[in-house]
Amino acid sequence: MYERLGVPTVILSAYADPELIVQARNAGVFGYLVKPPQSAQMAAALDVAIARSSEYLKSSERTRELQRQIDERREVEQAKWLLVRNAGLTEPSAMKALQDESRRTQQPLSAVAKGVIKAGRLVPADPPKHRP
Repeated sequence: MYERLGVPTVILSAYADPELIVQARNAGVFGYLVKPPQSAQMAAALDVAIARSSEYLKSSERTRELQRQIDERREVEQAKWLLVRNAGLTEPSAMKALQDESRRTQQPLSAVAKGVIKAGRLVPADPPKHRP
């Protein structure tokens, strides 16, 4: 349920079989209570489940952000080495060319890199249009 709907799940069961508990854990359950629970136990289990869910969300978002940064860096590196190979530039001058084009066009470096990868060379884009 958590992966599909983002709802942390706590199971309330009459059974405490180790096999069922392992199945619940493998299913991604955030808590497991055996009937009859006391209100303090339920409150604690729900509090922990909500906290774990929040931590998991933050971790997932951070992982996606880091992956995006890695992908963008990979594109920049690929574009840089295409310029080294195809335009005969040195590595530092290829990087500077990408950065200069990014500043000139006011595009993210990753967008300029994607253009280089697509064209196999640095294709100057039109500069941004300024409104009066």
